[in-house]
Amino acid sequence: MAETRDQLEQQAMLLLQKDKKEEALDVYLRILKLSKGDIRVRQKLADLYLGLGRRPEAIRQLRDVATGQMKEGQHRAAVVVLKRLHELNPTDAPTLAQLGEAQKEVGFIEDAKEAFTKVIDMLETKPKLALPYVKELIAISPGEVPPKVKLAEVLSRCGQTDESFEQWMKLGREARRRGNTLDQAQFMERGLKLKENNGECLESAAEARIALGSPKDALVHIQKAYAVDPNSTRVLSMLAQCFELMEQQPKAKKVLMQLAKVYEEKKQVVERLDVLQRAAQCDPDDAALQSEVGAAVALAERVGMRVNEQPWSQPQNQDEADVVIRAAILARYGFPDRAQAALEGSNGLRETISVRAMLAEVHAQVGNNEAAVAELSAIRGGDSADIQTRIAVLKGDLENVEDVSAPPDDVDMEIDVDDEEEMEFEIAEGADEPEDSVDAQAAASQSDTDESDGAGHEAEGDRLAASGDASGAIVAYQAALEADPTNEAVLMKLGELFAADTGGVDAGSTVEAEAGLAAFGSIEEPSSSSPAPSPATASVVSIVFDDGYVALQGMIMLGKIADAKSGGEERNDLLGACIVAEVLALEGDAKQARRVLQEAMDEVDEDAEGYPEGLWGLARYAAMVGKVRTAGRLLGELEDLAPGHRSADIAILRAAVN
Repeated sequence: MAETRDQLEQQAMLLLQKDKKEEALDVYLRILKLSKGDIRVRQKLADLYLGLGRRPEAIRQLRDVATGQMKEGQHRAAVVVLKRLHELNPTDAPTLAQLGEAQKEVGFIEDAKEAFTKVIDMLETKPKLALPYVKELIAISPGEVPPKVKLAEVLSRCGQTDESFEQWMKLGREARRRGNTLDQAQFMERGLKLKENNGECLESAAEARIALGSPKDALVHIQKAYAVDPNSTRVLSMLAQCFELMEQQPKAKKVLMQLAKVYEEKKQVVERLDVLQRAAQCDPDDAALQSEVGAAVALAERVGMRVNEQPWSQPQNQDEADVVIRAAILARYGFPDRAQAALEGSNGLRETISVRAMLAEVHAQVGNNEAAVAELSAIRGGDSADIQTRIAVLKGDLENVEDVSAPPDDVDMEIDVDDEEEMEFEIAEGADEPEDSVDAQAAASQSDTDESDGAGHEAEGDRLAASGDASGAIVAYQAALEADPTNEAVLMKLGELFAADTGGVDAGSTVEAEAGLAAFGSIEEPSSSSPAPSPATASVVSIVFDDGYVALQGMIMLGKIADAKSGGEERNDLLGACIVAEVLALEGDAKQARRVLQEAMDEVDEDAEGYPEGLWGLARYAAMVGKVRTAGRLLGELEDLAPGHRSADIAILRAAVN
């Protein structure tokens, strides 16, 4: 008659009491045959094997125990068994990896990180086996850089060159966004070991080396980048910056003049102005260059002019103001189609100057220049000079905007690096050296006058508002903004006046309270310095937010700070973090605002919804805490990623920090 399991267990216990381990072991093996997979029996067998000094058999039984516990969801019990296994066989990578998995399931994240890191080190010579554990480590370490570095290294050892290169590039971009310049340089240079002629990688590495104060190291990258793209404005700009840092102003000036010519050919007026101003700083005694800078300033002002911002195009009554302001806010926050619909559906107001001017700029914002020109041509009663100037800009006909100063003589460039890694820049010069210098006192005097006028207009606005003349106060405040567009006090006063006139914001829009921020809306093209592309080739990035985010922004504008913060926290996404950070900044804690938003940005990729908005927030908060250089880098990244997004805000922030 066959023995039952109960009988066998009783027999085994009696044998153990008599310290007959070998006989007890045989009995437990018979029990295991009756109930295969019994975790308790296997654990007893493991103990017996260890007691008898038979470690390999004990390890096999413990592995089966841990596997069974993991399958049954007993992760906490599995952690105990796997730790014991690891002590018995500390060089076994699969056991340690299984321990990390169990610790992760239990919530012991730091212990799991340590386990996976050790596994990766154990498998250094077997990168393909290590790769899954690197990905496990990244999954439980959001935002941490070392695991991502390991991934790039392991991918390279696996022979996955393209994937490794992309990972180094991603790390370099993240370092740039965080302001970790040394990491940016090192990560990009690791990428260059895989693809030595990648333009973006070369330029980013050079940029970082310049920021670190190593222009000669940067020149090595710039030489290769120039060979890849000789007309790259970024490369030329950095080349000039290297010479400036090395105090070789004549060379820097020559490069900058060549760069100015490139911008002139591309009809990028504002960029050309910036470069000419840099060149003038290299040679303050060049009177001809100073004169050219003056002409470039005037041209840039005309090119940057927007008809909806001119005094003659402002709404003449409350009905016009309601339509125009609402359209301005919709366009500014990424809803140009809704702005267009609001303007075109304004019934009796459709033919008014203010509506046509705003509609023309909305068309220009999305690259529909033909429609914008048609709208401008239909305006009757406006300033004809402003209208014709704007039409010329939209058509790319800058010669009819302003007389452009004579271009610099043709120059031939050749870049080479000598034995000491110092780049030589050879230019065939055709112009005589200037003799006279330009006095800047008049310009400074004009600036002081503008500031004085702004203060006077603001005081007049305060007086009119106090007397109940809201319309007059609005006109005065707008005049103050023309003198100082960054005056936040005036912006807030305008917003309050508009909100008071209209009684708040309806459910379908965020309108009047925002109006002060743009004086009836500042509609910018993707690049304010160059003509917009034709409708057939327009490629403007339109950043579209969901209605929930817009509603939360509206709450902030109306002062409902607590409600906005609560709504942002409930979203639990990047746009929600943008709202929470904005509230923290308004409460005066810019450091915490930056920290909250940075953590949210670290957990998403560049294609995540709201990423450009996050970059804008990081740039602004960096500027608020005094990190001006970091703010500038972030704004540059934002303009590259999403041209036209918050262009008016970016212009104001740049003016504020410069």
